[in-house]
This record gives sequence, structure tokens and C-alpha cells, in this order.
Amino acid sequence: MTGIALTAGAAAAILFGGFFLLIILRVPVAFALGLSCLPILLIEPRLSPMTLFNETFKAYNSFILLAVPFFLLTANLMNIGGITDRLVRLSRTMVGHFPGSLAQINVVLSVFFAGIRGGPKHLDRYSEFLSGVSASGGLSTGPRGTVGNPVHGHAALFSMRLS
Repeated sequence: MTGIALTAGAAAAILFGGFFLLIILRVPVAFALGLSCLPILLIEPRLSPMTLFNETFKAYNSFILLAVPFFLLTANLMNIGGITDRLVRLSRTMVGHFPGSLAQINVVLSVFFAGIRGGPKHLDRYSEFLSGVSASGGLSTGPRGTVGNPVHGHAALFSMRLS
């Protein structure tokens, strides 16, 4: 370690330069982000490896990151247990006879799933969207073929349903 503190401009130049160099070398973005920070960690005397580990642990110690795998587990259990097929049949029975019924079935299914999924009230809108995507993605992929509609329009309806 050197005793010279970097200026903000020099640190930014090293970070962005290293990142873009690694991207040009076709390193995956996640690795490029991590590896471009290593020179700063070695050069800057005010940063220590313990600071890096501490900040990394604080970033991953989040309720939202712990909730997403459980939402996926719930969706998979619903698919395996047959609840998904029953919800699709119920939604199809309720609104399947209207014009544009795939979109309406999708929205009614989302309403049912929101009631099942629940979630704490203190989550912000982003985490609510994230949990909806993670859990409803598993919910929507199973019965998609049974609705009898093309797959290419399903992604647009799915994203519309969650927004």
C-alpha cells in the first residue's frame, strides 16, 4: 500500500477504465464490476479488506434478498400441488368468455396470487414488484400451454400484469 490518497477523479478514472477494459476483453459484467474495484482497494490507504467485507455483508443482509427464494419456493410448491392449474381454471371460468380473455385471465390470476402471496406491508414498491416477478414467473410458466394461446404474447401480458 502506498501512503498517497487518490483524488476522486483519479479513482473514477481507474474504476471506469478498468471496468471498460474488462468489458472490451469480454469479461462478464458481474466479474468486471468486482475486478475493477480491486486496484482501488490495493492503492487507496484508507480502504482495508475488512471494510470491503463489512460493506458486502451489510449489502447482502437484507430481508428482500431473503424473501425472493421463498417466493420462488411457494410458486414451485403451488405448481407441484396443482393449485396453479385450479387457479387458472377458475380465472378462465370467470372471465374466459369475454373478448381478449387471455389478458383478463392473466390479471384475475394475478389478483388471486397477490392474495396468496401476501407479503409484509413495509416492503417498498420495487421489492413488491421483485417478489411478484419471482413468484408469479414460476406460477405463469406451468399453465401457459393449457390456455391455448401463443407463447409470444404471454410475456407482454405478464409484464403488464405486474406493473
